[in-house]
Amino acid sequence: MIKDLEIAFPSLSEQKQIISTTDAVREETETLATLATLKLAAQEALKKSLLHQSFSGQLQRKYPLPATAAAGTLECGRLASAFPKAA
Repeated sequence: MIKDLEIAFPSLSEQKQIISTTDAVREETETLATLATLKLAAQEALKKSLLHQSFSGQLQRKYPLPATAAAGTLECGRLASAFPKAA
C-alpha cells in the first residue's frame, strides 16, 4: 500500500541549499526579465524617434549613396528612384 512506501527526502542542509539556489535563479530571472523589458521599451522609443525624424525631414544621410544608386539604377537592375538622389 501507499502507506508502506518509504519516501527519501534530502537532508535539511541539502534542502536549504536547494532553496538558496532556486532563490538565486529566481532573482536572476527577474533581473533579466526587467532588463529585457527596459531594452524593448528603449528599442521602441528609438524606432518611433527614427520614424519621426525620417518623415519630418530631420534624418540626415551620414554616408553618400553608391554611384549606381545616385545614377538612378541599382546593380541588381531595380530602379533606385525610391531613393533620393545625393545632393
